[in-house]
Amino acid sequence: MFACQKCHGNVVKSLLQDNAKIDITDKEGQTALMVACNNGHYVNVNDLTCYNAQIDMLDNLCDTGLMYACRKGAEDIVKTLLINNINVKVENQDGWTCLVFTCCYGHINIVRLLLNHKPAVKLKGNAFETALSNATKTRHHEIAKFIREHGEEEESCNNGRNSMASLDCEEFENSGCCDLQNSEEKERKRKRWFSKVLKISIKVLQVKSSATDSAAIPMF
Repeated sequence: MFACQKCHGNVVKSLLQDNAKIDITDKEGQTALMVACNNGHYVNVNDLTCYNAQIDMLDNLCDTGLMYACRKGAEDIVKTLLINNINVKVENQDGWTCLVFTCCYGHINIVRLLLNHKPAVKLKGNAFETALSNATKTRHHEIAKFIREHGEEEESCNNGRNSMASLDCEEFENSGCCDLQNSEEKERKRKRWFSKVLKISIKVLQVKSSATDSAAIPMF
């Protein structure tokens, strides 16, 4: 653990090769992986994950290695942990997730990485704050705008999927297409049905475009 704190990469690798206990904790509940994440030592984190260190362990405050890396702004470490399928939805004792930490510290590239792994964007902490409210409060306006647009895009897509779901195979069958003997009439019926689907798709895209154009964060 001391070697991880001082970034002694060769020492860490040697200890791992000698089957050192990877996941032991200190008095604060931190593992060697957490210490490496907190200090931004990518090489140590990479070596520890290669030797199957437990990446989802919690310290005494219920923080994870990913939370430490997000606070530090260690983009390479975050990528490594995400590749190893670390849980991005874990909450610490204050109800904060790695996304909330990232928003508070203003690391927009890491925000983008996390959003690709479906974090709990609208989750409220113990003080009812969200990732968006924290980004706004700390004046990281670009991040706040990005999160807001992401939320509106996700909502628009969900609405689109719900609309499309209402035009399912059962409705197509009930339209009479399957019972038509005349092939020309059947083709016209099929085109009308798919035209209906296309109009809904265009409407969804227009709503999404309008939401993106109108999204703006006031500058204080």
